Amino acid sequence: VGDYTITYPSILRANGQSGTYSPLAVVEANNSLYYPTGRTFKTTGSKAQLINILVTNNITDTIQPDCDKLNLSALSRAVGLDLDGRIAWCLPVGADKNNEIWIYDYSRNGAWTLRWTISADFMWKYEDSSGATHWCIVSKNRILEFNKSALDDDGTPFRTRLSLPGVTFDDSALQMASIDMVRWLLLRPLGEISVNIYGIGEDNEETALLTTRKITPAISATGWDDTEWSTMEWDYPLKASTSRAKGQLPSNEEVGEILSQLQVEFSTDSRASYALNSVFITGKVIPGLYQGDD
Repeated sequence: VGDYTITYPSILRANGQSGTYSPLAVVEANNSLYYPTGRTFKTTGSKAQLINILVTNNITDTIQPDCDKLNLSALSRAVGLDLDGRIAWCLPVGADKNNEIWIYDYSRNGAWTLRWTISADFMWKYEDSSGATHWCIVSKNRILEFNKSALDDDGTPFRTRLSLPGVTFDDSALQMASIDMVRWLLLRPLGEISVNIYGIGEDNEETALLTTRKITPAISATGWDDTEWSTMEWDYPLKASTSRAKGQLPSNEEVGEILSQLQVEFSTDSRASYALNSVFITGKVIPGLYQGDD
């Protein structure tokens, strides 16, 4: 056209191209396609050194032993979904139907997270009228939703365990110290939380439970739910809430032991939630005293 030259690029097939058994498992994300093919997962994209050619790269080198367990005859049932930086696949692993969910995190350099042993015939996400996005699956003729704020799994409370690294008092881990108190600060605690303190004493070769404590915060919920925002106008005078939730809970436990190592553990067995802000240990090192001394 005039003095301009228009070039129409042509797309050529790349050597080693791969198809898929699973049309519903093909996911478009990050300007590429991701899909299972045989006992590997591939992604199509382009490379700077290759012009007009789509390249299929293997993204499952680190989990190949798990991929070898996929049932190829049932792989057509697989379903994939983009979850804003992650891709979830429902897959048949040694079974005739989807019985596990695998998650590939392409926002973190292609890390695979621990697989979920959840059966899912289908999954999807939808956006409700408030703009919130929901991730749902069909499992055993029921519709289930994954929610980060949930305290139970289909009615079964989550069991959690947070074990802090063991505290020692010199590089040899044999130096003894007199431990007076362990203090900690929990943020937004809800439900019953167990705190266990372990230690290795002067004559103990094994870690022993020194003290345990259960915390049940007495917190009354509050917030915007006190007023129906959907029925109010923004300039409507609102009554201030009279209840207030406690955002943090400082606690402490007396130890009173001579130890060479100390470890603190938080756990829950019922519907509970919390965030650990800090742990502070008070005591003093006993010079010249080491574990195993007579």
